[in-house]
Amino acid sequence: MKKINSLIMRKRFFLFVLLFLTTFLMNLFLWNETTQLIRQMPLLVSLKEKSADDVYELHFQPSADEHNVIQPYSQSEQDRILQFLENSFFDSDGKPNLYSGKQSYLSDSSAKMDKENLTPVTKEMLNSEIRKDFIDATFMNDILILNIEKSVTNDIEKSAETLDFRIGLNSLNEKFREEFNYYFGNFIFGLALSLVFMSFGLLIVYWIISSSLKIFQQDIRLHRVMGLTNRKITNNFKLLLMLPVNVSFMVFLVFAYSTGFHILPVDYLYLLLLNSSLLIISNLIIKKKMGRILDA
Repeated sequence: MKKINSLIMRKRFFLFVLLFLTTFLMNLFLWNETTQLIRQMPLLVSLKEKSADDVYELHFQPSADEHNVIQPYSQSEQDRILQFLENSFFDSDGKPNLYSGKQSYLSDSSAKMDKENLTPVTKEMLNSEIRKDFIDATFMNDILILNIEKSVTNDIEKSAETLDFRIGLNSLNEKFREEFNYYFGNFIFGLALSLVFMSFGLLIVYWIISSSLKIFQQDIRLHRVMGLTNRKITNNFKLLLMLPVNVSFMVFLVFAYSTGFHILPVDYLYLLLLNSSLLIISNLIIKKKMGRILDA
């Protein structure tokens, strides 16, 4: 009998450790994905307000060899690239539809910065950049393209590819959808995993209370004879099972701060809601299981 009780005690300790780890992972997955969505929300809102099919961003990828070493363009290649850019992004009067300042424009969550604040990219500016030994990717990727038809964007990309000048044109509307789908999709993934771990945690609570009742059944009856109320006995079990959940939450907070990301006030809100839900449902399970024993 002692060996059986010892085995049950070891199993019970293992379940406590498993509940601790499960609760930790539940918090980790929800926080990791949700806080990213929250931190990106101002940028997503700004991007949504400024998204339009006739505003495109330019993506430039430097030419590289098989060893990923960036290759410079020859003078003749530079001449062809400049001619291509002038033909594609300047009208007959020499007026450009290329504008620099994309990063400032998109990151301005107050929406005070409009298209008129962007800096037109002149032919002289392009010539200065293209004639460098290596084209500045930061300059190229900070460019927005205004007043361009979607029907010509594919032709421009294909023409650039023939020159080994790798550029892509994406509308801000497409960018918003891509960014939103990425962060919201990650949030749904984190929420789903968190709920899976929460469900597993509730199952562990059920196992723990079941094994505990097997071990302490005689002690419970003895304490009832000695005058300990059913409510007091049930509360003792609740406090016992709250311990690994609360400790896991505290350890998770320490871990989160150690990563260098400060936890936002709203992070505390949904994490406390999640852990409170786990505790409330656990208490209901304990109350139901204890009720069958105490009312017997």
